[in-house]
Amino acid sequence: MVPGVIVPLVSAIIAGVIAWKAIGPSQKGADATVSAEEREKNKEEEERDKEAGPPVSATVGFPAYYPSRYAFPGQTTDLGVASEFGYGTEGFSKWFSGNGGRAVGLDAVRFTVTPLHKGTVIVQSVRVTDVQCTPTKFDGTAFVPPPIGDGGDEVEPVDVAFDLTEKVPQPRTIKNAQNVGGIDDAGEPVEEVWHLGGRALSKGIYLDGGERPDSRAFDVYFFSGDKDCEFGVELNVTSGDTDDWFPVKLTTEDYRARLAGQATSYRSVVVGVSDTRNELQGPGSPFTPIAVKKERL
Repeated sequence: MVPGVIVPLVSAIIAGVIAWKAIGPSQKGADATVSAEEREKNKEEEERDKEAGPPVSATVGFPAYYPSRYAFPGQTTDLGVASEFGYGTEGFSKWFSGNGGRAVGLDAVRFTVTPLHKGTVIVQSVRVTDVQCTPTKFDGTAFVPPPIGDGGDEVEPVDVAFDLTEKVPQPRTIKNAQNVGGIDDAGEPVEEVWHLGGRALSKGIYLDGGERPDSRAFDVYFFSGDKDCEFGVELNVTSGDTDDWFPVKLTTEDYRARLAGQATSYRSVVVGVSDTRNELQGPGSPFTPIAVKKERL
């Protein structure tokens, strides 16, 4: 301890305590009132900003559907260390994205919509935007992932489907799907068939805002046939006397999604034979066709 330092320090603390006690009750009460008023003012400003902003938020999640077809534009001639990459691991993800991998023919996204405004908002419709489709260039490598178990999904999402090969893709309901993954009950390859119904969201979905707002999950499916497609998604939302379209993020980083078309054949084939082993095969095509049967709108 340094001589001569502790005494002035203690004296300063005591002086501070005496000064605090010397403040009258009315002054302390006034300070508390100002603080409460500031909090209330800040809260009101936040509410005004919310009401002036978008009526909903859309949080990206994991859909109930898992793709079973993937492709790279380039041919794979040697797997190297990728032969031991477990499906879904960081090493696999880097290898997959590094080769420009995409889902083939069919993919789905999930987003959960929550009101940001106090009153009731209505999700009126959904649409795809700036759809760009071209003949597929993803004929280099087909990738077949290992079997994936049921995710145990307890959410009941609103299912919407878009056939991107239509001149103007329309939001449709999904009636049922057969042989999902292109394998029948006996494990034999078979055509995958999706039956799409009439217009989705024909009645709108009402969501209450406020301190405990409603939320609703949407699983949106996209079919691209033999075309490579890129597109965005927007929601039509009514809040109060305002009705407008709002873009939705389809990944944690991007408002655009990309889907590869199914090629007739691939120059190489990679098969995930287990959770920790991939095998190089090919050429050929491991994929059965995806058929889309639609009712009239």
